[in-house]
Amino acid sequence: MNLQPVAGCSTDSSFSRQRIVGSERSALIERLWRSVKYEDVYLKEYLTVKALRQGLHEYFRFYNDARPHEALGKCTPSECYNGLGVAA
Repeated sequence: MNLQPVAGCSTDSSFSRQRIVGSERSALIERLWRSVKYEDVYLKEYLTVKALRQGLHEYFRFYNDARPHEALGKCTPSECYNGLGVAA
């Protein structure tokens, strides 16, 4: 996995400038799941697996397309991936 900075997005974080390896990758994944749990799962208390799957689908769409990320210079992941982000 080779990460390159995207025009318009903040490049001051090591996340956007270098390859993510080992414990760094684990830390990013752990942070993602913490966000999922506290921003969605614990608040909605899904009662069925079907409801959970649908809720997670909706949350990840929000997470990638609408929720600004501080590490990305307040861009959404979709904006940075598509080169549409605005530098912070």
